[in-house]
Amino acid sequence: MFKEYIGKLKGAVGEERTAYILEKSIVLISMGSNDIAGTYFLTPYRRVHYNVRQYSRRLIRLTTRFILELYRLGARRIGTVSLSALGCIPMQRTVRGGIKRNCVEPVTKAAQVYNTMLYQSLMALKKTLSGSRIVYLDVHNSLNMLIQHPNQFGFESVDRACCGIASMELDLFCSTFSLKICTDASKYVFWDSYHPTERTYSIITSDLIKKTIDQFV
Repeated sequence: MFKEYIGKLKGAVGEERTAYILEKSIVLISMGSNDIAGTYFLTPYRRVHYNVRQYSRRLIRLTTRFILELYRLGARRIGTVSLSALGCIPMQRTVRGGIKRNCVEPVTKAAQVYNTMLYQSLMALKKTLSGSRIVYLDVHNSLNMLIQHPNQFGFESVDRACCGIASMELDLFCSTFSLKICTDASKYVFWDSYHPTERTYSIITSDLIKKTIDQFV
């Protein structure tokens, strides 16, 4: 899709202007959440062959290849989003959090292991790519702050989804046809069993911009 976009851009503004736009644009990458929270912890297949560090290393190699391909295509300002507090998303609480639906500590720790390895990989990669601005975007701590101190940010529900039955619904299932949708999504940290609400994203994004925007310059 990125290559297709570049082709359209060249047709509209020409080669030279396209190169300038790609160089000055900020490209954001989010990878790994489904692999860790879903494939690794909710299915048995990967855990048979990999421990958390091994599996994280495998995923980060894929991320590195993707960044190198973006760089080859002309991108220079590339931000990579960390994993969030995956053990505290409603789906993990429902499936593995017990009767009290607590945060699932092994999943959260796995996300932290992945994030540490990702940060180290990005910092090493940045040194090898001339003119690049490779930026690590920490959403883990930002989301965890909302989860641990919801009242400070005006949230009333942190462990339940606005949309879903037993906090298990995702994506298209969260629609006007759902049996349960909250009346005020702004009071919820999570929209469905996996994804934050618009207000949560707004808070996290504002925090990221303040902390990292200078690193893209």
